[in-house]
Amino acid sequence: MQPAVYMWGNCKDGRIPQKLEQHTKERQNREPQNQYRTPCRIDPNLLKNYGITKISCSSDHTCFLTNTNCVFVCGNNSCGKLGIGDASNIYEPVQITDLEEVIDVECGSAYTFFLTKQGYVFSCGGNWSGQLGQGEISFGLNTPSIVSFEGEAHPIIHKIACGVYHTLLLSGNGILYACGWNKYSQLGFANDGDEDEHPVFKRVPLPFNTKQDRIIDMKCSADCSVLLCESGTVYAAGLYMFGNTHKLSTGFNRINIEDQRISYIHTGPDYMMFISTLGKVFLCASKDSDYVELLPSSSLVHTIYELKELSSKKIESLHGHYNQTIAVSKTGQLHVFGCNSKGQLGVDSVRDVLFPPLELKLNSDITCYIEKGLNLNIACGEEHTTLYFTERKQNPSIVLFMKELAQRQSSNKFSDLCVVTFVNNPTKSRDLEPPRKRQRLLYM
Repeated sequence: MQPAVYMWGNCKDGRIPQKLEQHTKERQNREPQNQYRTPCRIDPNLLKNYGITKISCSSDHTCFLTNTNCVFVCGNNSCGKLGIGDASNIYEPVQITDLEEVIDVECGSAYTFFLTKQGYVFSCGGNWSGQLGQGEISFGLNTPSIVSFEGEAHPIIHKIACGVYHTLLLSGNGILYACGWNKYSQLGFANDGDEDEHPVFKRVPLPFNTKQDRIIDMKCSADCSVLLCESGTVYAAGLYMFGNTHKLSTGFNRINIEDQRISYIHTGPDYMMFISTLGKVFLCASKDSDYVELLPSSSLVHTIYELKELSSKKIESLHGHYNQTIAVSKTGQLHVFGCNSKGQLGVDSVRDVLFPPLELKLNSDITCYIEKGLNLNIACGEEHTTLYFTERKQNPSIVLFMKELAQRQSSNKFSDLCVVTFVNNPTKSRDLEPPRKRQRLLYM
């Protein structure tokens, strides 16, 4: 499948490639050269016409993972976060040649993590709080290097979550590891006094049995970490806003979201959002949060607040990077609100969109892909957004049934063919003090 990648927002430093499809480029001639205010399709030749399986964005760089398990990168390259061996900015995607068989990529605030098919993890970029897990604190690393674990060999890793200054890893047998900044115990274990930075991955104690209730998702913000379990329960560690109270947890504690089972979690600088299995969307934020200012004045958050305007739209995923949100419905509609200073909401303006959200009008090319049943995916940076499509995977139960049916047809044995009902499978010292201004801490 040829890559279908659409991007909009701030183009500075190459975070959005400037080479577009010809008809898209002609349509964008009226736009400022440094920003696109509506979705623009990136020239497939930039990615060698490979299919895309995942895109991840930071505040100012973008990573593309192809169906050939290669990684292409572009954008700002401070601290070497693009992993290409130097610190020069890249304005058109280039392949990282030092990595092979990559199956996942995650961008942190100023760093990048890669997961290979063998379960090994590599990292590059800013490392001033030990967030790369390299065993030492440094300004940065410009080529991907394998990470280190405290007191054990490298386990087989299945999932990565990157924040601003800390990182989580989840192994195949349910063990959680963390490294990086731990001032507020956001790594899931107590702050060791002055030693609030951990440059090596360390096991995190959990208050539940991950074999009985496995972790299916995890997110990092600046000061906290959030886990979602298969049962729909949510756990958080570190400093986070819950209702109208700051919670400081030295370990992962369960948080109750209006007695709802949760199916999706999303974090921002000083807020958390949740989707329940009933389709309800909840916001938990500080009353003086910049994000809450986007809501009507009557909606100031004192407890967990249901965003009923989104609950009614059958939302299945939430995306954002700072104070902007893109909510994707089950039917492929995009509902947007929040900061829009560089056109990152795609609504053909640079005016902020206050709540309730606007529906983003998608062009015919995008709606055609949706109608074909392809998976719609969103990745957000601070001031740029990416929409891309991946192939929809078949239900394994249906695949097995079709194989059995083909075998029966070939042998002409139809007498014992019965009606089958299928159920979906759930499937050291520092010389440099990094800036830590809360209002500009950015992450997925």
